[in-house]
Amino acid sequence: MKAKGGVYSEGPAKAADFVTPYLMHMLGFMGLTDIEMVTVEGTVFGEEQANQAVAQALTHASRVAGSVSQAA
Repeated sequence: MKAKGGVYSEGPAKAADFVTPYLMHMLGFMGLTDIEMVTVEGTVFGEEQANQAVAQALTHASRVAGSVSQAA
C-alpha cells in the first residue's frame, strides 16, 4: 500500500510519480510480477477527502484480498 498527500495517479502530477515505477521495477527484479498497488492519495485536501481516500483504498484492498483468497 502506498500513501500520498497529493494525487499522482492521474492529471498533471502523474509524471512526478517516481515511487510506483521504482517499486514495480524492484519487485520485478526480485521475481514478483503479479503486483496490485493499493494507493491512498489526496489526503492533504482535508479530512473529508482523506477519509474518502482511505475508504476507497480499503475497498480496493478488500477486492484484492478476496481475489487472492479465491485463487488459492
